[in-house]
Amino acid sequence: MSLNTSSHTVANELAQMLSEEQTTVDQLKQVLKQESDALTQHDIKAIETSASVKSKLLKAFSKQVQARLRYLSTQKLDASESGLFDLLNSLDTPLQASIKQQWLTLKKDFNSRQGTVLCLISCMVIKISQTYIMKVVQPKPKPTLIF
Repeated sequence: MSLNTSSHTVANELAQMLSEEQTTVDQLKQVLKQESDALTQHDIKAIETSASVKSKLLKAFSKQVQARLRYLSTQKLDASESGLFDLLNSLDTPLQASIKQQWLTLKKDFNSRQGTVLCLISCMVIKISQTYIMKVVQPKPKPTLIF
C-alpha cells in the first residue's frame, strides 16, 4: 500500500483526529454524569440543558468520525475500523503503537457502559420532558360553576 503523504505526517494527522474525538467523548461522559445527577434530583431544567449539550456533542462527534472516514478514503483505504488498522500497520513511525492505543481507548470509552446509558438517558429525558410539558402547557382546566 502506498501512502499519499509521509508516514510521519499521516501519523500526526490521525493522532490529531483521534485526540479531537477523544475530547468530545470525554465531554459527553461529563454531560452524562451531570444528566444522571439531574435525573436523580428530578431537575428538569438541568436535564433539558444537558440534553441540548449532549445533542450538540453527538453531532460534533459524528462530524469528527465522518472526517476520519473521509481521511481513510483519501489514503485509498476502506472507511472502516479495518481500514484504520491497515493504515496504522502501514505506518513506519514510533507513533504507531501510541496511535493504536489511542484508538482502542477511544473505542472503549465510547462503547462503554456510559455509551449505552447515553441512549437510555435520552429516552428518559424525552419522557420526563413530555410529562413536564403536558403539566405546564396543558394545565388542568378550572372547574366551571354551573348555576
